[in-house]
Amino acid sequence: MGTLPLLSPVISRITDKSLGAAEWNLFLSVIVWITYAVWLSVSGWAIQRRYFVEASLTPLKRNGVVWAAVLVGAVVLVGAQARPASPAVVSLTMMGTLLGYIDARTHRLPTPYVLALACGVLSGIGVTIYFHPQPYLLVAQVVFGTLIWTLPLWLGTLPKGGFGRGDLRLAPILGSLLGLLGWHAALFGLLVSIVSAACAALWKIVSGQAGTRSRIAFGPWMIGSTLLSFLLWSDVSTDLSLLLHLGI
Repeated sequence: MGTLPLLSPVISRITDKSLGAAEWNLFLSVIVWITYAVWLSVSGWAIQRRYFVEASLTPLKRNGVVWAAVLVGAVVLVGAQARPASPAVVSLTMMGTLLGYIDARTHRLPTPYVLALACGVLSGIGVTIYFHPQPYLLVAQVVFGTLIWTLPLWLGTLPKGGFGRGDLRLAPILGSLLGLLGWHAALFGLLVSIVSAACAALWKIVSGQAGTRSRIAFGPWMIGSTLLSFLLWSDVSTDLSLLLHLGI
């Protein structure tokens, strides 16, 4: 009861829509960070155990899962709070790091973690669209970004030994986030993920760590490429525009 008077000014500002985009981004980023931390510490940490056991590997311990997510999320929360869709960035670093590690070790992407990532990313996308002067344009960009990522990976699941279903579930989430920046950003992020994964696979073959029929986890490259593309797109797009202008 004692906390209600303290929260009433915040609640009133939320209801009368006087909070700006930056305040909403910070507010939702904190909510996402706390929600993930509580969920992982209570029951979410144990989801990965089955996947490691099935792969005959040692599962991650509770403290390792929780503290890794909390610390990475806290750093990004402080550093990315001024960026658009910062709740999505916090989600991508917290849940994306966990998903990438699990996929790299087990070649599996646990669906509950993918759904948790989707919720966080959607919160960031939603607040960005809400405060955008042309929300319908942004919705169209998000749809295009989703299609740019989803259709190629869906086609890639058709051949035997192609992309996995976990990659296909992850694709629309990452594509929609990059779609906020435009279809160019979504296409660039997808190409970076494919090229980086291909280079990693080639290196493993050349170094003798894998054969031509060995599988490589694509999830970490998808997540890492999306995060870097989203954070660095303004610089990348400027450089690409300059190169095109110079005819290089």
